[in-house]
Amino acid sequence: MPTTYNGIGTRYYGKKNQETRPGICEHCGRAATLASYDTRLWFVVLLIPVIPLERKRILDYCPHCTRHRVFSLKEWEKLKAGRPAEALPFYQRALALNPELPEAKVAVGLDLIKQGKLEEAHQLLRFLEAPEAFPNPGALFALGCGYQKANRHREALALFTLLAGRFPQLSQDKAFRATVKKSEAATGAASSALPPRRVNFKPALGWAVAVVVALIVAFGSNYSISRNRTLHLVSGLDQTLTVAVAGHGSVTLNRPGRRELQLPEGAYRATVRGAATQAVDFVITASFFDRWFKKPVWVLNAGGSGLLLVESTVYGASPTEGAGGYRFHFGEPFLFVPQVDYPFEPFPKQIQVDSQSKQVGKSRIDLFPAGPAPAFYGLAADGRMAEALKLAEWAFRQHPEDTTLLLPYLGLAQAGQREAQARKFLAEAVQRRPIGIQWHRAYQELRSNRKELPALLAEYDALLKADPENSALLYLRGRLCPSGSHRAAAGR
Repeated sequence: MPTTYNGIGTRYYGKKNQETRPGICEHCGRAATLASYDTRLWFVVLLIPVIPLERKRILDYCPHCTRHRVFSLKEWEKLKAGRPAEALPFYQRALALNPELPEAKVAVGLDLIKQGKLEEAHQLLRFLEAPEAFPNPGALFALGCGYQKANRHREALALFTLLAGRFPQLSQDKAFRATVKKSEAATGAASSALPPRRVNFKPALGWAVAVVVALIVAFGSNYSISRNRTLHLVSGLDQTLTVAVAGHGSVTLNRPGRRELQLPEGAYRATVRGAATQAVDFVITASFFDRWFKKPVWVLNAGGSGLLLVESTVYGASPTEGAGGYRFHFGEPFLFVPQVDYPFEPFPKQIQVDSQSKQVGKSRIDLFPAGPAPAFYGLAADGRMAEALKLAEWAFRQHPEDTTLLLPYLGLAQAGQREAQARKFLAEAVQRRPIGIQWHRAYQELRSNRKELPALLAEYDALLKADPENSALLYLRGRLCPSGSHRAAAGR
């Protein structure tokens, strides 16, 4: 018999040359329509046929207990070809020696039915009609079918009625009822000898229970997922930060890095204290089916201080060159990414794909460890000037003392005709105190053209008037003097 364990093993698939007959199951003893058919035995994985094995002949499959006999189809074909002719003389000899042997009567009678000798067959099989007779509904049904085939429907109905009364379970069989109704229609019977069809609710009830259990498991699994979401807490600052989520405790970030907090789906407010102070309202939620089929990531970026990289790649035997992409996220206190295969971990070197030609896309998210400068130059090299400038401005706000990117920022802004954006940002930067000379020099470089120089001079004169003893302002005002030699010296 085929067997499977956790969906792996052997199983029958397919039915050909199917034959049915009413009979008594030799295993459970119940009257049923026994089925015989050709099939194939398969090796299955997760109940999916993978490797075809031997072809089989199923004999007398019982729908009640599902037990049956099985032969190799090749052996069955040999037996079927030689058995009738070889066996009949033995049956006939057994009947001659013992005319009352029921098994011999049935065997010879069935052969007579095949030959169309119905009266002789009926004479031999009449003993089966007695109440205490040897139980063989199949032989009487075969005789009834023989009468029906010969258009002798009254004789057929008499046998079918006898069978329906003696074997109540048989009268509920679909194939048996169809055969009986055919003869009733041919004779114009006013009423049927068949009892009303009983509705068997057990299979439906079994399916209903199975569906209910499956739904309970499905909804339970879905609910469990919704109650156990991961919030990633990240920081890009060197100082200590504490993130508190109302009702769910707090997490301390001692240095640039990441921590996790388990939360059920819902709306929250997080309070950031320490090197940055901030209140962040955010929502963790997903649709019913996305909980199963998506891999979302929620990130609370404390103070917007972490530089996050979201990138994708393609796996395959011959992946398309340049496939995949990347995007930096910064300055946002909360980030939601609907699908991430590898959260805060590197891409694996290789994965298993279905075929040589198939390509599979994967994605990941992580803190970008190299810092803003390589990210800036990478974006600029890819022609993504707006993103590069925005990244530089975020980095300047995070660490105004670090002016490493200031000149490349100016150069990119001028090359990309984005002086207005740079001018607006630098106008904000020069308001900071104490005065940062490098920031003011960059600001002056952008505005020291002939058209804007008068306004720029007036601006620094006003600053000196408010703070005449400020050495940095005096130096910066000196850089704007019209004398080329003095200005060059100030620049040096």
